[in-house]
Amino acid sequence: ELYEFAAEAQGATLEVRVNADLEFPGDRVRLRRALANLVDNALKYLGEGHAIVLSAETTGQAPEIDWSAWAGLRDVISHSYFRVDMKVIWDTIDSDVPQLAAAVDRLLDS
Repeated sequence: ELYEFAAEAQGATLEVRVNADLEFPGDRVRLRRALANLVDNALKYLGEGHAIVLSAETTGQAPEIDWSAWAGLRDVISHSYFRVDMKVIWDTIDSDVPQLAAAVDRLLDS
């Protein structure tokens, strides 16, 4: 609720999607800190009018997608822009993005 208020104050929305039967075997304090950091960064960098969605559903529904690799690619492109190998980017666009798009389409259709 605290983060929903913070999002609303910045003109954004926050949606949390979690299955009722989700079990988290890890350290709950660290999980809360990680989620707080995610929301804080989203509010900081996305700006006004964006929707922030925290979901514990998607990765289990599409195990063929390497979510951490895609997030890592985004980080490299946005933070190390001038050191990016354009051939790697082109190869990713040419071969990996169509597979990702097809998997995301399947998720959206389900």
